[in-house]
Formats: sequence, C-alpha cells, structure tokens
Amino acid sequence: MLFTITFRLRNFYKCLLCLLLLVMLMPVLIRYQNIKSFIIDWTYKDAKPRLETVYVCPLFMGRLGNNMFQYAAAYGIATKKDMRVMLPSVSVIAKTFKVDADMPENATRLCSTFPVLSEHNFAWGKFIQSFSLKIYGNNSVRIRGYFQSYKYFNHVKNAIRKQFTSFNEDTRIKAVTMLQKTKRYYLESLNLTSVTVIGVHVRRGDKLSPGNIKFGNKVAPREYFVKAMDHFHSKYTNTIFIICGEDQTWARENVQPIYNVIVLNKSSTPDVDLAILAMCDHMIMSIGSYSWWAAFLNVGEIVYYKDWILPGSGLYKGFKHEDYFPPEWIPM
Repeated sequence: MLFTITFRLRNFYKCLLCLLLLVMLMPVLIRYQNIKSFIIDWTYKDAKPRLETVYVCPLFMGRLGNNMFQYAAAYGIATKKDMRVMLPSVSVIAKTFKVDADMPENATRLCSTFPVLSEHNFAWGKFIQSFSLKIYGNNSVRIRGYFQSYKYFNHVKNAIRKQFTSFNEDTRIKAVTMLQKTKRYYLESLNLTSVTVIGVHVRRGDKLSPGNIKFGNKVAPREYFVKAMDHFHSKYTNTIFIICGEDQTWARENVQPIYNVIVLNKSSTPDVDLAILAMCDHMIMSIGSYSWWAAFLNVGEIVYYKDWILPGSGLYKGFKHEDYFPPEWIPM
C-alpha cells in the first residue's frame, strides 16, 4: 500500500512539473509561433497578394469585338466602384489599344486568385445588381461574360471611345494612308472638291454556320445594304463607300456595283479595318460585336440592321434591343 501511495505521488509531481514547465515556456512558444507566421507570410506573400488597389479583371473570350465589350464593361464597373482594371500586357486589347488599365507582369496569376462573377443571358441589370450585392470591402474580382450592352459603360463612353481610338502607331498610319489614298483617287478622278466617306461593314462567314443560324443569327441581306446606301447617298453629297469585311467576294458581287464603292482586300487586318471604319464620316453596320464597335467608335451617323435576330430563337429570348443599340442609331 505504501508503494502505491509513493507511486501516485511521483506521478502527481511529474504532472505538476510538466505543467510548470509549460507555463514557463508559454512566452517562448508564442514568440516562436509569431516568428513562424512571419516566415510563412514572407515566404508565400505572392501566393495571395494583399493589394492596396481593388481590381476588376475581365476574362477574355472570343475575338476582338467580344474582348472590347469585356474590357469596356470592366472599365465601366471599375469607375463606379472605385476600382481599377487589370489585364495582361499580352492580351489582344493591350496590344491593339492604349487602354487605361494596370498591366503588371504577373497580371494573369494575380487575376486567377480573384473570385469570379458571371453574367447570364445578356442580363445587364441583373448582373449590376448582383455585383453590388456580392462586392464588399476590398475584394478584387474577375468578371465573366460577353457584356454586350453599352449601358455597362455609358457613363464613361467618351473615355472608352478615346481609349479604343488610340490605336498603336502602325495601325493608325495604315488606316490614315488608306483613307487618304481613297479620297485622293475620287477627288482627282471625279474632279471633286470634297467627299463624304461612309464605312460599310459586311459580316457573313461564321454567322452562316448551322450553329449560329440555329442560335438565332441572321446575316444582313443585299437589300439592307442597298437601302442604307441609298439613305446616305440622298442625304449627303459626293458619297463614297469603303467596305470592310471577311467576304469580299460577296461584297463585290452584291454591293460594289451600286455606287462609288471600294472593297478592301484580304490583306487588311481586323485592327486596321476597325480604325478605317472609325475614321469614316458615317457608318453602315452589319451584325456582330466587331461591327457594333466600329459603329460606336465612329462619331457620325450610324445605320444598323434591325432584323438580325430570328424571333423565338435562343438569342432572341435573352436579347434586349434597348440595352444593345443606342437610341440615336438608325434601324433599317
């Protein structure tokens, strides 16, 4: 029995000693933990960066026209929410225009750490409401969608137009040279003192694919271009028409014989075509986001094809005419 009591006392003293040692070592352990946290934070500080600026990163999908809508929407949202746009310097937008965005070397990796907010069914109003509800504090975000509504950036439309007409120097020179050459040809050959240049965009190509037709796309027919050209020819003097687009053969066969028309050849690139259309006095749209932006950048009179969506189609159900076409544009 004495042995049992002695054994229990020894265990009690051992536990007491351990407890005392733990109390004594507690400040050291706390200090060690702080040091460890500091080392971890310093080592992995780039994994989840703590940014003083709050950013909107557009997730680019599609080609140039789609990318322009995605950037413009991000810029419009950023200006309203006291944020900045971030995008990679290798993006099509950064290479084509001089835009007002931050482009750090690690932009792609930084943006990949931000949560994603998605637009659904061209729902401009619903997305803005969702954005306002979900963004709080200092949260940077990525936005995903096509954002094909001028209402995302209507409050900064002049800034957007300025950025998207700030083409790189090579593109600007090619566009200016083409326009000057065309004007000079008609001024000299027709003995004119001035001309009115109307840009015409013809979009067919991929829009004639079974998938695009089933979705609800309708390409602009010959009758539309004739009517639109008649409108400008009767309203302005000495009109000439410059046609840009992928289907030059169709344009030459169906549109060129009507008035004084020049169809640009296939060697012209999308950025140069866009610059040319933007620099014309007025513009006749076709369909698609690229054509929309050519019209938006043009400061003259704009005519657009109003029957480009097939009623009852998937595109028709999600589309709102008043969100897509500015009210001052002329439907035909």
